[in-house]
Amino acid sequence: AERDIVLKRLPVDLLPLGVWVAAHPHSLILKRPVRSSFVGGKPPRDPDDSGTFLRDYNENPYPFYDANNAYLMTRGFTDKRLPSKEKILGIEVGEDAKAYVVDALGNEFVLNDQVGGRELLVMKTANSPIRIFDRTLDHQDQTLLIEIIDGKITDRNTRSEWNVDGLAVAGPLAGERLDEVITTPAFWFAWSIFHPRSEIYPPSQ
Repeated sequence: AERDIVLKRLPVDLLPLGVWVAAHPHSLILKRPVRSSFVGGKPPRDPDDSGTFLRDYNENPYPFYDANNAYLMTRGFTDKRLPSKEKILGIEVGEDAKAYVVDALGNEFVLNDQVGGRELLVMKTANSPIRIFDRTLDHQDQTLLIEIIDGKITDRNTRSEWNVDGLAVAGPLAGERLDEVITTPAFWFAWSIFHPRSEIYPPSQ
């Protein structure tokens, strides 16, 4: 067997199903299993199903977990720059890391940022999750400065219009697509344990 193979991570979105289906109406949806070998469900009545559990996937198995300071798998949380259960979106660029506080970004948000020398665009709209892109177009040797102008996501370099998928939909750069950056949604306590020198946005936090 081959060793030292690193699988490629892909960007994913964490958002309500209705929002995703509205944007991608022909999506396939993974069928949720009724039975699971995962402890935590209800034991079935049929003795032939020994070792499996009935699970209701409409019910949160960890109610109130994100609303209190209890932990399931760690102790000794010490980084008090944010509340332990603050929800963040983390990124890693080389040895540098940064955590964006989800609730601080608002419903309409565009931020031109830099982490580890990489020029980034952090973006959110009312109907999309937070997404982070590399705003440098290498083949054109330019770094875009992107803002919301007249209600549209627009770069000041060429006045091209962009959508939430990082695609230029109008203007001189129409058809260009920004590279999306891999992100990690997490609670602050979990992120900070693995990234103790992580930056935080907003910096006043």
